Amino acid sequence: MAHCLRHVLGVLFKRTSLTGVREASFKSPLNIENLYGAGPEAIADSPQPPQSTESTFSGFIPMKELSVTYSRSSGPGGQHVNTTNSKVHIRFHIDSATWIPNNAKKRLKTQCASSITKDGFFVISSDRTRKQILNTADCVDRIRTMVFEACKPPPEVSQETRQMLKTGPRSCHSPPTETDQKPKSPKQSSRSWLLNTL
Repeated sequence: MAHCLRHVLGVLFKRTSLTGVREASFKSPLNIENLYGAGPEAIADSPQPPQSTESTFSGFIPMKELSVTYSRSSGPGGQHVNTTNSKVHIRFHIDSATWIPNNAKKRLKTQCASSITKDGFFVISSDRTRKQILNTADCVDRIRTMVFEACKPPPEVSQETRQMLKTGPRSCHSPPTETDQKPKSPKQSSRSWLLNTL
């Protein structure tokens, strides 16, 4: 029995060592070094993405500054239900986010107040698809859209709107003005004249 076990282990050891030698010596014409002229380490060192300035947002969201968690998605799924953590929750602290311009932070807090916790964390979730990576991309895309909207300058207020805001809307219980009164018919005006003369 021991001899048989030793033989099987020896054969397995020889196979793994031979395949290891074969893998190390074989290079496909489609490997990274032939295609890009560098190893995988050089490809991972990609150029720096554009940085956001004080007034503009570049569109780049660093994943290192986001806290991503996964959970089970709700809703129907058949055999797929309760098997994968496909729902994605992304949260980040707005005040410490270096990639959001300062003027956009203030506007983002007012526009998305329902998505911000008491501690100042912006929380967004997605379970639109069954794929975790697609839900993550959906969350990041929604964050990017919200930040771009917050970076836009507020719209110009017209003179008519300013006047209406200054005076305020007229209440339905306020007395009618002269322009609101209907013009009287000639018959009614003559009757009122007769009543006033008596």
